[in-house]
Amino acid sequence: MDFKWRSALSFPAFLLLNVIHGFYSLYLFLYSIYCEFLRRTQVLYYEIILSSKNTHTYGFDNTKFFQKIPKHLAIIIGSERIFYTDLVKLICWCSQLGIKFISFYHQNNNINANLLYEAFHKCNKENSRKVVWNKSFEEIKKHIKLDLNGHKKCDASEQIHVNIFRTNDGMNYLIEASKELCKTNHNSSSVTLNLLEDVLQAKIKTTDPDLAIIFGDTCSSFGFLPWHVRVTEFLHFHSHHNITSRDFISLLEKYNKCEQRFGK
Repeated sequence: MDFKWRSALSFPAFLLLNVIHGFYSLYLFLYSIYCEFLRRTQVLYYEIILSSKNTHTYGFDNTKFFQKIPKHLAIIIGSERIFYTDLVKLICWCSQLGIKFISFYHQNNNINANLLYEAFHKCNKENSRKVVWNKSFEEIKKHIKLDLNGHKKCDASEQIHVNIFRTNDGMNYLIEASKELCKTNHNSSSVTLNLLEDVLQAKIKTTDPDLAIIFGDTCSSFGFLPWHVRVTEFLHFHSHHNITSRDFISLLEKYNKCEQRFGK
């Protein structure tokens, strides 16, 4: 008898939950359409109002008033499909602004190093010397070297370093660092936090990210190098698809206004 009562009561509850879930899903869908409509309207507005200017690099002159520009920018992408032309735009904008490192990360490891390089080379062949393709591009280094033949050398101060990180890199770097410490015969008392940091830094061969921009519906780091983001500022943007320079500058403006206390 008790079981029958529970079954009778559970059906209305189940039906109610499904109705609520349906309305919430509809709300999210309509809200995403509204956000995209608003963004496209804003882009169209600035294209009309600022038609005499190059909107591809809108607002870059204003960055000279920024008190801080990130030295290392991390781009974290959730479940979105990768648009390589938009990633290339981010590399170019970082190069123009003097950002020395840009790292890409996808929660499902869907960023292909070869496709990213080909997209950049196709759109910005003349700036190839300004980009240093790091460890993640090791398999195509010979191809890159051939493409650079005949190009003028670029000063190191003008170069930007590009990385692609994978979901298991954080754990792998920590394992490699531990093995290295064991090989150097360090006892447990001599292994300090600073020593481990130095070894990890040598493995990753880049500075810790100052700013990480998360693209997608979910605001999550998705396991991006947990050891290296202790002082990283995280910002969220709905999508990297068709991102404009104005979108990018607005994110840098938010970062510029952030007061980082570093645990104080």
